[in-house]
Amino acid sequence: MSDSGVFLSSKQAASLLRVHESSIKRWCNNGDLPCAVTAGGHRKIQVEHLMSFANERDVLCMLTPFGSDAPAVWDGLMMLENRASYANLIAITQEWLEKSETNRIIALITLVIEEGHVLAMAMDGLLAPVMRHFGSRYVNGELSIGDEHCITQSMRDVLIGLSLKVRNTRPAGDGKTAVVGCARGEVHELGGLMVRLILEDAGWKTVYLGLNVPTEEFSDQQRKHQAEMVCVSITPASGWGDVQNIITLMDRMYDGSAPYRLAVGGDIMAHYADMSLNDLAFEDLSLFDAIVPFYAWLTQTS
Repeated sequence: MSDSGVFLSSKQAASLLRVHESSIKRWCNNGDLPCAVTAGGHRKIQVEHLMSFANERDVLCMLTPFGSDAPAVWDGLMMLENRASYANLIAITQEWLEKSETNRIIALITLVIEEGHVLAMAMDGLLAPVMRHFGSRYVNGELSIGDEHCITQSMRDVLIGLSLKVRNTRPAGDGKTAVVGCARGEVHELGGLMVRLILEDAGWKTVYLGLNVPTEEFSDQQRKHQAEMVCVSITPASGWGDVQNIITLMDRMYDGSAPYRLAVGGDIMAHYADMSLNDLAFEDLSLFDAIVPFYAWLTQTS
C-alpha cells in the first residue's frame, strides 16, 4: 500500500481501533506506531501506518476491509462529518459496485452507522444516488443490459447482506410485523429491499413478498400474518392511476378486525405529493418518494 498522505489524530486512531486514546499515545511514544508530531505537540498518524500496525498486532481496525481504498474512505467519512456530504463516498461506492465488491459496500454502510449516522439517511444520501447514477448511464446508452443487470444484482446483494447483519444483531421475534413487496408488474425491487432493511433495523419482523405481487396478495398476507403494516414499492414507470388502483382495491379488501397502516413508496410519489385520498379505512396511509420521510413516519407511528 503506497503512502496517501492522509493522517489521523490520536483520538481518531483510537476510535478506528476501538481502544482508549491513551493506548494510541503509548504505542506512539514507544515507537510501535509511527507518527508525526505537529508544532503544537499533536500526534498525526498516517492511515497506512495504523492499518499496518493493526495487522501486525492482530488488532481490529475499522478501515481494514477497504484495503488500499482506506484513505479514500477516511476522506469520505471526514467530508460527511464536516460538510454532511456523501460526495466522496458516492464516488468510491460507484467504483466498488462496478467491480461487484459488495462486501466493501456493506462494510462501509456498517461503519457509517457505527460512526453515528442514521441508516435511512445513508440509504437516501449514498445508495440512492449511486443507483440513479447507473440508471442514467443505462438510459444514455453507456451501459449494456448485462452491465445494468450485474450492477443491480450487486446492489441487491448489498441490501440483503445488510438485512442479514441486522437480523443477527436483534432478538428473533422482536417487534411488530410488516408485509413488504413490489407492486404487480414491478421488475425492480431495490426500493422494496431498502424498506425491508429500514423496518428490520427498527425492530420490525418483515414478510417479504418480492417482485410482481398482485394487490390482492398484499391483503391476504396481511391477514395471514396479522401484520400491523403493509408497504408497497412502485417504480416511476407507473402512474397515479396505478397508485390509486392499489389503494382502492386494498381499501375494499380491508378487514377492520385486523387493522393496519399502508405505505406506498417510490420516486413516482414526488410528482403526486399534493394528491389527496380521503375516507379510507386504513389506520393510516402515507405516500413516500424517499426513505428518510418513510423512516420519520415509521418512528412517529411505531
